[in-house]
Amino acid sequence: MLRVNRNDYEIGYTIYLLFMFLEDIEGKYSTMDATKKKELLSQHNEKLVKARLVELCINQLKRKIREGPYFICTVCNQIL
Repeated sequence: MLRVNRNDYEIGYTIYLLFMFLEDIEGKYSTMDATKKKELLSQHNEKLVKARLVELCINQLKRKIREGPYFICTVCNQIL
């Protein structure tokens, strides 16, 4: 007897939704004129740049957290 757990169903459904989304996008862009495509592509690239910038900031924060806390001496005002 084949047992299907919830994760298998969710993965299959996610793949199905992804294919439906890709088919929708393919149809949408195939009927679009070149200037509109360029505009959408530039907007998409801007979003990617912003996402990468946010990801970079998050990674820097995580690195600083891993390094641990810094203490400033109140007498000599140096970082310990």
